Amino acid sequence: MSKNNEIIDNISNFSHAYLIKTNNLKEAYPLVCDLAKKIICENNDELLYSNNEIASLIDENNFDDFYVVNPDTLVIKVEELNKLLEYFETKSVRNNGRRVYVIYGIERLKNDISNKLLKFIEEPENDIYGIIMTENIDLVLPTIISRCQMLTFSFDVSYDKEDINNMKEFLRCFIKNGIDTIAYYDKYFSIYEGDRSKYINCFSIIELLLSTYLNEYYNLTIADNLYLKELSKFDVNKIVKMLEITSNLKKLINNNINLNLLIDRYIIEMERGDTNA
Repeated sequence: MSKNNEIIDNISNFSHAYLIKTNNLKEAYPLVCDLAKKIICENNDELLYSNNEIASLIDENNFDDFYVVNPDTLVIKVEELNKLLEYFETKSVRNNGRRVYVIYGIERLKNDISNKLLKFIEEPENDIYGIIMTENIDLVLPTIISRCQMLTFSFDVSYDKEDINNMKEFLRCFIKNGIDTIAYYDKYFSIYEGDRSKYINCFSIIELLLSTYLNEYYNLTIADNLYLKELSKFDVNKIVKMLEITSNLKKLINNNINLNLLIDRYIIEMERGDTNA
């Protein structure tokens, strides 16, 4: 049994809301489904979740008492949140049945609609449980973090050393040149020959580099590392915004979008510090 599975196996008293901190949302999602099965099926002998119809329906996201918010957009819109709240205004299809909602990528939730979710988390009706997921804990609102029990699911991730160094140099180029990096980025990305999986890998490395800086910053231990020291040119709010932009645009890479235009947009948004370019 893996360490991640042991975390779920050792849960006995359920929290009304869990915040799943992970380095891989896709890999963590099956574990989230397992946690949902455990919550929904506990103490129901006829519903033993290791091998039953409900387990299969949850895995397929086709069970009435299991609701997932995962819009194919860069932000979680108020309409998506309203659908969640309206869904749980109805009663369970089972007598006294527990119900679970999952929010995939909570960092996409904007401040202006967060109060609706906060109230839902704080004042859940009986037998409603939340599982909230993030790859970027630095982008999650502190008010949400404080209202959830945090679980950490970690997965082995390895990046090629040359790719890491390449993205460090790309960041250094951006720090030095700002929006003029548009004239230079081909130097760092042309070697990937339009391979979208490699572009995703590059954006993941940038996320890691920015997150590493934030961890060092918050712990007051900025390492003797050139790119970390150079990032200190920006204030911490700028770094957080850069991380958010990186995370958002990474989600667009597999869409039918010109990669050169995507990198142009990325650099412009990084320079402006917004996602409205």
